[in-house]
Amino acid sequence: MGLGSTSIRTWSDMKETFLSKYEYYYRTRDLREEVFKMMQKEDESLEDYVEWLHHNWQRSKHVDLDHEILKTIFIIGMRDDCLDTLNLLGKGDISQEPVRKLYITEQWNT
Repeated sequence: MGLGSTSIRTWSDMKETFLSKYEYYYRTRDLREEVFKMMQKEDESLEDYVEWLHHNWQRSKHVDLDHEILKTIFIIGMRDDCLDTLNLLGKGDISQEPVRKLYITEQWNT
């Protein structure tokens, strides 16, 4: 309704205008889903995994996710050997630790 009478002359113009207006909504959903599906790669260090998770979380434009959800995503996506090491270092099940004690939320308070 707010477009000028000469702003769309072809179907290609219509497609570009429509996609540029609504691409944000589509991409944000994809990025959010990407965060929920993240898994630590076999050759990836724990630090790299945290950075990658943080990067995708920031890109998703859903920085309002509850930190308990982020903790769950972090733990579920972590390789078993890294989780075992963290549990040993933490003297127990790190999933039971308050979120504020985990490195991931300290780094992400932006």
